[in-house]
Amino acid sequence: MIRSNRLIDHITGIKYYLLSTYIDYPFRHTEKTFYVEEIVDLEGLGFTEEKTDYTLFLMTKRNIETIKAIEIIARVLGIPSSNIYYLGLKDKHATSKQYIFVKTAILRRKPPESLYDDMIRLRHIGFVRRKPSRKFLLGNKFKIIIENKDVVKDLESMMREITSLGLPNYYGYQRFGVRRPNSHILGKFLLLNRYDLFIEELLSTIYSYEDDEEIVARCAKRFSGKRFIYEELFSSVYKLFKTSTSRKRILTLLLEAYLSYLFNALLNKIIEDYGWSALNKVYPVASCRDSQIYYGEILVSENIPYDLLKVVPCWFRTGILIPKNVSVYRFDERAFLEFELGVGEYASVVLREIFKNKYMLY
Repeated sequence: MIRSNRLIDHITGIKYYLLSTYIDYPFRHTEKTFYVEEIVDLEGLGFTEEKTDYTLFLMTKRNIETIKAIEIIARVLGIPSSNIYYLGLKDKHATSKQYIFVKTAILRRKPPESLYDDMIRLRHIGFVRRKPSRKFLLGNKFKIIIENKDVVKDLESMMREITSLGLPNYYGYQRFGVRRPNSHILGKFLLLNRYDLFIEELLSTIYSYEDDEEIVARCAKRFSGKRFIYEELFSSVYKLFKTSTSRKRILTLLLEAYLSYLFNALLNKIIEDYGWSALNKVYPVASCRDSQIYYGEILVSENIPYDLLKVVPCWFRTGILIPKNVSVYRFDERAFLEFELGVGEYASVVLREIFKNKYMLY
């Protein structure tokens, strides 16, 4: 195991690499190099072409957050966003395909195929009989494009080792934010009821990954609509207490981001105390009953009382990530990497391992 020296890894609790080798070619994570598509059990949802309870669309989006895309679609349809269902959040800086479901009974108009400067595209697929939930999400399929065909051999070698030994199933950068990797910090302040620190972190703290233009706009509270979704919703303490579906979703995401950070810290502790092989087990997040046996020392170092975490739902997660259905090939002057991951597993964890410090985050 190799310890990372990247600042963003330190901030997000992503500490170790499996391999010392890496692809010595810069990979920039953008909508032109990173593609993701949901794998969904449509049969289990009762897919049909006949009109029934929920109308099914395939949403393709680029450079926009899932929650923001749902808000826009809801406004166009003239319905509450709570009546639009989706199974997972997809990376903003990617070309992603995911399914969204709308209650057929309230769908009064057909949405246009293209929305928001063509950043969102919708295609009507059919209908499903059952209420959508995450239990029908099977995973995600990824396609990565590297503008250098000569890396194929090294890429094949690294992927063989990764699929043989696995990687720590860290929560990836997108869970915390990349330009401003602070979702977990905001979640911690929410748990502590420190709204003063929350607002200061949200609006005032500057990170080295940010663009100067974004920093100036945020400090002046000029929110463009395409950026700053957290800041726009929580630009004052007063707004923290206003209820809306989007705000509730984001509050939940921030609290869960802090649990994700604690889970990353747990994986680091397991590697240090018991070795890489001990990752091959299912572990609880820190809000689960009796999780103190795993998180006791971590919570002491975080100065967080265990009882505060009980307000956040409990879930379990395997400690190891192993990509499936891996394919490496070249076409023209480019190399392609395709693989599948399970629900909640992050392709950025795989790319971080492959490219190390050459992984250019947007």
